[in-house]
Amino acid sequence: MELASQDTLRLNVLLRQNLQALRIDESRMQVIGLTDDGEKRVQLNPNCQDETYLKLVRQLISSHVLGSPGGYPVYIKRWTRMGQARSTQIDKLLLLGEPEAVTAAVYTPEISPELARRAWWCSQSSENARELLRRPAIVTDPLGRELAAHLLEFLPFETEARDVMNTVALILQPGLLDKSQQEKLWKQGQRKNAYRAGFLLAGAEVLPERRPARTLEEEEQQRLEALAGQGNLAARRLQRAFSEDGQTFLAEFDRTCEKLADQDVTIALFNRLGQFLQPRIAAPGHRHWDALEACCNESDEDREHLLRALPEQAASIAACERLAQVNENLLDPIFGGSDALGSVMRKQLKPVMEPLRDCLKTLFKPAG
Repeated sequence: MELASQDTLRLNVLLRQNLQALRIDESRMQVIGLTDDGEKRVQLNPNCQDETYLKLVRQLISSHVLGSPGGYPVYIKRWTRMGQARSTQIDKLLLLGEPEAVTAAVYTPEISPELARRAWWCSQSSENARELLRRPAIVTDPLGRELAAHLLEFLPFETEARDVMNTVALILQPGLLDKSQQEKLWKQGQRKNAYRAGFLLAGAEVLPERRPARTLEEEEQQRLEALAGQGNLAARRLQRAFSEDGQTFLAEFDRTCEKLADQDVTIALFNRLGQFLQPRIAAPGHRHWDALEACCNESDEDREHLLRALPEQAASIAACERLAQVNENLLDPIFGGSDALGSVMRKQLKPVMEPLRDCLKTLFKPAG
């Protein structure tokens, strides 16, 4: 079976132009090419079933672009999303008219703003928008605001809490939303915990309900600053926890924990907490709170120096050290054997959440 002769001619003419990207509108049976002169369309005239005809169209396109009719191996979806496509092939991926090939281009770490614009023209999906906004060069490009606008518009229709959380975190990057849009998102978070989790992932600086820094006596403050300035990690963690950002973040984290209802959101928040308090070195993987506490009780030179300098802050130092070790490994024994959500999940989390929230309340200053 072959393509209609007029389609073969028109497609070959289209493919020999200076194409930037190409997509196939299956509902209208059109091939659309993006060129230097704008969009060019070829109306297809199938002489068999549409699905079979589109397969022949893709074979023709692939033969021209890749030199083989095999096309993009769409079955390796997981590989595609691991960013394994070769950066030198991104432009060709955008010429195949294959949505999965576009996704492979989007997930390539080295994708440039120009190629990102072409990929977005090919396939305007929320998944692609989120992935593109993980690239700093694209966030600062005018395309970044367009992607954020798309995600904001379709956010109410997201069904997965993980996608809601990640979308909120990504569009809160600097320069993408104006203040009124951020305030609206925050208000929506009163009813949807995944929104608040997104704010926490975005960073303490975007949280609107600010809390004052926790102040020490003047001499204590000077000793803390001196140790932190010398590179003492325990002092830096405590200094971060007592800062305005730290107090705001820890209080909001505690509040968000009250309404946890999704495993993916919980995992992301646990990782975020440890990252917030321990940005420079990776925490070991503790699977139980008792093991975490035992690790924190082991001798540590930085912590010992800090305790000698600030003996009155021993409880806060201990709480800070514990929270810095928190990550998703604590959740493995619980989530590994359960798919519970909502109140049942929160009940299962009590052995971890109760000591964790005790540490939080030790560190953040109560409002008022």
